[in-house]
Amino acid sequence: MILTILIIGIIFIGIGFILTENNAKYLLSGYNTMSKEERKNFDIKTFIPFFKLFHIFLGLTIIVFGLIFDILKYHTALKVLLIIYPILMYIYFICKSNYYYIKKPSKINQIGIVLLSIILVFIIIKLF
Repeated sequence: MILTILIIGIIFIGIGFILTENNAKYLLSGYNTMSKEERKNFDIKTFIPFFKLFHIFLGLTIIVFGLIFDILKYHTALKVLLIIYPILMYIYFICKSNYYYIKKPSKINQIGIVLLSIILVFIIIKLF
């Protein structure tokens, strides 16, 4: 299980380092489908540091707490950490990304929050 925890954490950390302002129009979901006018409505320069910090924090917390929960044999907490925690964090991430729109945030963000919330409810029901 330690290897799984490390791989998941490193993937999230890696995601934080991959995205730059230059490649965001190719790699950043949602941003890559925006028109040039819509991109002007989004402050990518201040979003990139938030994106990077978010993913590094997510990866590090999964590694640290995952290893602690694995060593202490807290299997339920480990399931929550590896399955539910990233979904909750991405709901937070989508909500927070609305602040980087200069004018009005995208409706797609609201749809994403609703969909992730529904998925989260189903996963919680299935796990417990």
